[in-house]
Amino acid sequence: MDGSPPVTGEDVEVVPRRVHDRLVLGRRTWRIAPEALPQPTKGEQPSAYFRRVHRWRIGLGLPDEAFVSVEFPFTAAGVSSSRSKPFWLSFQSPHAIWAAANHIGKAKDATAVRLAETCPDRSAYWLRDDSGSRRAAEHVSLLRWQRPSRHARPNGEPETHSAEASS
Repeated sequence: MDGSPPVTGEDVEVVPRRVHDRLVLGRRTWRIAPEALPQPTKGEQPSAYFRRVHRWRIGLGLPDEAFVSVEFPFTAAGVSSSRSKPFWLSFQSPHAIWAAANHIGKAKDATAVRLAETCPDRSAYWLRDDSGSRRAAEHVSLLRWQRPSRHARPNGEPETHSAEASS
């Protein structure tokens, strides 16, 4: 992955969104030390915990929705760090917050938790279903081109190459 150093203590590293004209090259990202994340305390009422998470989120300027991934230490070869597969989190959902807290709590050797903005967020989805609700859209393209090849096909036609792109 990117080999970013661990985040320690109360540190929060904020990486701004990278854009070129209207193209987003990188999402705004927050890297947070695992111990700086609010965890439920013994005997704390769930409603009190969710209010505390909400205040923490607002204090950091985090959006209502984010992609969460957990970063782990450098590999044995010391070449790069690894990151868990990102999952979607809505800070408006107590169930999602609870699931994220459990997931992060189980990652004992984590060096940072990465929260990335959902870009675009659901309010900017352009596709709507029959009931008018917004839906995400994925575009897949298949590109084909001919290029010279040193190896001719048995029928003498040039070799065709394909690439699939997804957005």
